[in-house]
Amino acid sequence: MGVVPVPVVRMIQDFEPASDWRIGQTHELVILDAGPQSPGPHLPAEVRPGNRFILLAESGLHYRWVETYHCGIVLLNPANLELVQKAIAGNPPPGNP
Repeated sequence: MGVVPVPVVRMIQDFEPASDWRIGQTHELVILDAGPQSPGPHLPAEVRPGNRFILLAESGLHYRWVETYHCGIVLLNPANLELVQKAIAGNPPPGNP
């Protein structure tokens, strides 16, 4: 299978205050491929040292890592941040007609 990259990410803001994460903590990030639901061999372009991104994830089987899919990672910018905050508040954008 080869080497599966497992980056370490640090939380800078939490949208769900009841989560087990604490601001400043680091966690290993396991990014799953949707098909086989196993760790993918490549990192998404957003996951690079120094990048800030929004991570929609859940705790993994071990308290030091979290799991997500490629679609759960988006660059942190004002538009994406507003979209996520509205969705969490119960105001998702309207669907396509």
